[in-house]
Amino acid sequence: MGTQMELTDIARIINEAARETCELHVIETRLRSAGGDRDDQPVRAAAWALGYRQITSADDAGRLDYGPFAPMAEIGGRVYPPYLQDIDESTLSSWDELTQHLRVSAASARFHDLLWTRRHGSSPHTHARQAIEAYLTACASTACDGIPVMEMMDRAFELARTLNAEDLLAKVVKRALQVVTRELDSKEAASRPGVHIPLLRLLAELPPRQRPAELVTLVDRADQLHMNAHPFIREEIFRLKEALAKANPEEVRRLRRAKVQMRYDWALQQQGLLRADWLNKALEVANNTPEAADLKDAIRREIQGITRESLDLKRASAEFKIPWEQAEESVREVVGRDTLGAALARFGNWGPPTGDPQRTRRHVEDRRSRFAYRSIVSTVVTHKAGYPVKYLESDDDRRRAAQAEHEVLAASVYAVLGAEVLKRIATQYSPTQEQLRQLLASDFIRGDQADAFARAFDHFWAGRFDEAIHIALPRIEAVLRQILIRAGGVAYREPRGVESGGVRPLGMVLRDLEPLMDPAWWRFLWVVLAEPLGLNLRNEYLHGLAEQGTQSHATLVLQVAAHLRLLSLA
Repeated sequence: MGTQMELTDIARIINEAARETCELHVIETRLRSAGGDRDDQPVRAAAWALGYRQITSADDAGRLDYGPFAPMAEIGGRVYPPYLQDIDESTLSSWDELTQHLRVSAASARFHDLLWTRRHGSSPHTHARQAIEAYLTACASTACDGIPVMEMMDRAFELARTLNAEDLLAKVVKRALQVVTRELDSKEAASRPGVHIPLLRLLAELPPRQRPAELVTLVDRADQLHMNAHPFIREEIFRLKEALAKANPEEVRRLRRAKVQMRYDWALQQQGLLRADWLNKALEVANNTPEAADLKDAIRREIQGITRESLDLKRASAEFKIPWEQAEESVREVVGRDTLGAALARFGNWGPPTGDPQRTRRHVEDRRSRFAYRSIVSTVVTHKAGYPVKYLESDDDRRRAAQAEHEVLAASVYAVLGAEVLKRIATQYSPTQEQLRQLLASDFIRGDQADAFARAFDHFWAGRFDEAIHIALPRIEAVLRQILIRAGGVAYREPRGVESGGVRPLGMVLRDLEPLMDPAWWRFLWVVLAEPLGLNLRNEYLHGLAEQGTQSHATLVLQVAAHLRLLSLA
């Protein structure tokens, strides 16, 4: 064990490093290197203070999880530095004593800020005031530049507002104007919007009476600087201009329409999938912007004109092998050697093809943990015709898509085996139309619907898969509505004003049936019939999107019909 380093020596190392940089992780590294002994408690405590990540005021999710300061790393249950709320009193006292030896800098601001955040001492507000003064002094230093300056100014704004200290807020505003002006005057300004735009936002969020007169001019300068920038940067500028134009409704309306036009113009400059992506993003904003109603049809026409060829997509394929010995045994069990009715019942209750939803979700989470990059990269799910179906931007979106992808693959395997089951049922039992009609009728399936299902089976056995699908799907939808009505639900919507009444969409019907069904079998119906990220066969075929019915799709549709025959309400 070495002798513990004195606080004055720790302060000297921090002060020397802080003269050259505002990047606290660099100062932390120098301190640890000079400290030598990793068990030196004062060095470790000081390094902790320098090691926190600052969460800016605009990061709502981060603030909700951590507050203004978060650990630098959380790996395998280990946290560095410890969560700020877990720091003990002896460490807080060490920080407090250390501030007495630190020169005013970004580093001293950090120690005072942490002590204020923990409300340490009898007058914690003095730490907040000293933190503000230190932040402002550091931001004027030539040693500080870029993102660290933006973060320090962000925190200074927040502290001054929290203290309701108008004298300090005036100083913060003055320094922010100097920093923004310096940024806009620099040669690197166009490539550093992440520094000046957040500061302009903080100034624009001030009450009108506290906003500096120069703000409008600075926002106009930023607007000109980023006139041809990425839409995400342009939209930040639009938000600033809208905030400053609140008292002028006509100008606000003009800006909102211009924002949609900007997205639309950007989309038209792109090629392939990017063009489709940005057209849909433009339409999303237009749908929520009454001032841009005239642009919606133009954007829709561009989207409708997209072809799969124009997206310039690269095809990727995969193969999987099915152990035929196990598959053969399963097929034989379903077909059986008893009666046609028993075979159809086993077929209708075989699976479900999409698997156990809970097991699938566990599998998805396991893959997400092992392939973390898939949870970070934004993804666009496209229809085979070329248009985007869903932008996977949130974690919930990605989970939903991953689950549906897994279930579609599982159903595809079942469909291969299911087709073999149906062929062998035909060979084994030589079913007639009348037999099928009688067997497929049930409490929920009327005679005419059972007759249609019987004809769909016949079409399948004759190799007419398209006909089988188109005959069975509308009846499946009708039967599901009948089941919902029998359960006391509502399958129709009433007329409203000039709007006519009619049946509720299949997706809504299935959602209402979910509490009444076995979760695994409900999920099968949902993925096969209605999930936009799944097979969605009802829309694919009844909206004319599918070019030609396939054997796999026909197999799954007929299994749905066979399953509906077995349903009963508790």
